[in-house]
Amino acid sequence: MDDLSRGIRQLTSALAAGRGPAGTGAGTLGALLIGGAQGEYGAREPVDSSEEAASNSEPVPAASADEWRARFDERADDWRHGLKLAYEIAELPGEEGVRLMTELWPSLSLAVREQAMKPWVFGSGKAEALRILDLAATDAELSVQNRAFIYLKDYAFQDFSEDYEAYRMWSEKFADLPLGEALTTNAQDFVGRLRGMQGEDLARELEQFKRLDMRPGAGAGIDLADAFQDAGALDLIDGWLNSADDDVVRTALAWSGNLAAEEPWLREHVLPFLDRQDSVSPGVVAAACRSLGQRGNDWAREPLGAVLEGRALGGAPGAPLESGASSAVHALARIGNPRDIPRMIGLIAAESDYATVYGIGYFGLGKLTGVPYDERHDGAWWLDWWEKNRGRMPAEVGALDVPQFVK
Repeated sequence: MDDLSRGIRQLTSALAAGRGPAGTGAGTLGALLIGGAQGEYGAREPVDSSEEAASNSEPVPAASADEWRARFDERADDWRHGLKLAYEIAELPGEEGVRLMTELWPSLSLAVREQAMKPWVFGSGKAEALRILDLAATDAELSVQNRAFIYLKDYAFQDFSEDYEAYRMWSEKFADLPLGEALTTNAQDFVGRLRGMQGEDLARELEQFKRLDMRPGAGAGIDLADAFQDAGALDLIDGWLNSADDDVVRTALAWSGNLAAEEPWLREHVLPFLDRQDSVSPGVVAAACRSLGQRGNDWAREPLGAVLEGRALGGAPGAPLESGASSAVHALARIGNPRDIPRMIGLIAAESDYATVYGIGYFGLGKLTGVPYDERHDGAWWLDWWEKNRGRMPAEVGALDVPQFVK
């Protein structure tokens, strides 16, 4: 990877560090017009509004462990209260947060301990994540341990829930290392382990890692996708794409998107799945669409649009959008080019059923335009919206007419 590409990737990772737990960012036209939010694929764990509010806590002045303990004890079994305080502690400078959590941990209620690690691992996490996770992984309660092991998969690329001694050995080696070094080494080790696997062993391992979350790298100040690529992950993926096991192929395609493979690689290894979409499973077509759906991949818009047009129309009444079409909508929304707005309006206008009004209106047009989904927004509504709003689009977009599709 050349220096320019690496620099762009590092900038992208730095921007990603601001994402919340659900991985949200500004919608394309919505950001320009009304600040609409665009969702992205996957999340490390759903959160409710109370957690989102807690994550926005302002840094607080230093206080003693006893003062913090008293605050936790005000509502000792209220996990929302405890999580809010944990977010405040996580914002303390330097080692202060880890020092306090280490001292406070034994006195926290079970309900709070099950939640308190989240401020260090949600989104891009924090550099001290492994030390906080070690508190949970060595907790006396299995429910706390198991939650820690779920998060540790994004750092160790191993599942310790079935082998506790393996965690102890891993922790001795990595828990106190700088997070970037730990992540890089574990990415290399993971690729090395996978290189020696095949058949059922490989399928079983990949079943646990259907997607790779690159966000912890931003919290450590590294590009984790670069670490995987430098370890040879794309060469592994290339081989998996030829597997007779659809699950392996789908995981390989998902990883190629997670690792932000560049255009030449995607054109050679992923685009052919769309060219022969009639001879591969719908799940593989959907996974290929998601792989191509990365910000900046404008070159992929036409093949994704062809998948959408070919699969969006003619479904059974009331049925959801077919998986390939749905993934194409998500991919186009994530690429974020407003030129796809007229195409999506045309598809809704041709059908105006649940599949298109919701499947394209919510996941496609809602993200590209910032207009909130409404079940009343059928083809006629969107055609009227386009005529009223095309004038505020970039000139080359506003000049586009809504295409007419034949069912």
